[in-house]
Amino acid sequence: MNHSVIIIVAHQKSPHYKEAICLYLYFEFFTLGIYYTIVGFLIKYMSWILSLLYICWIFFLIISILTIFFNPSLWCGLTYNIYGMDALHNCFLVQSKNTGCEISKDIIKLTKNDHCNDFNILKVQSLLFLVRSSPNESCSLKDKKLCDFFVDFIKNKQTTWESFPQCSGNTLELTEEYFLEQPDKKSNIYLFSLSIIFFWFITTLVLFTLFIVIKINTPVDSSFIMNEDRLNFFFKFTRLLDTWR
Repeated sequence: MNHSVIIIVAHQKSPHYKEAICLYLYFEFFTLGIYYTIVGFLIKYMSWILSLLYICWIFFLIISILTIFFNPSLWCGLTYNIYGMDALHNCFLVQSKNTGCEISKDIIKLTKNDHCNDFNILKVQSLLFLVRSSPNESCSLKDKKLCDFFVDFIKNKQTTWESFPQCSGNTLELTEEYFLEQPDKKSNIYLFSLSIIFFWFITTLVLFTLFIVIKINTPVDSSFIMNEDRLNFFFKFTRLLDTWR
């Protein structure tokens, strides 16, 4: 039994358009080899893949904009001074398990969702006590004696810091402004990230508008027709920007 394929090769402007039908045997396309499969896949699915990537990119930008405004700690929004950097550095030491002693998760509970850049995390975990008492001092959990003392302090809040005068300890009730360079000013990393996100957001918005204008003003009869009634919601949604749609 011969398998054949019917291809319309005439232009719509041809007066014999309806009669211009040519018959080709299927095996005549085998000479293209693997290239036939690749070209066919690209023509049929590449526009859908590009549509899916574009939609994912838009969602990524939206999520980035929401988080950079409503959760700036994820983007290093604060600019810590030397005292704040002490607490931040000790927090990183705990997360990386690079302290002078073993600190279990029961002592300092830092989950994967907790970020050392978050001032509230540093405060709740008592890491703000691990800051130098003066600019020329050092207060780091790499010091085994200090690390053992801090673990004991977490377990027993009545422990005094007299044996470690280089650390501020719990002697003072300090506000957030004490640990920041400029409380009302965002960090350079935050401002740079904000400018990059808005640059790509505006660029994406312009490209999306250009796509809509071109698609409306230059209608093209697609050569590939898919019955969308058989597609599930995922494929229907991801084909919103498909050029063959």
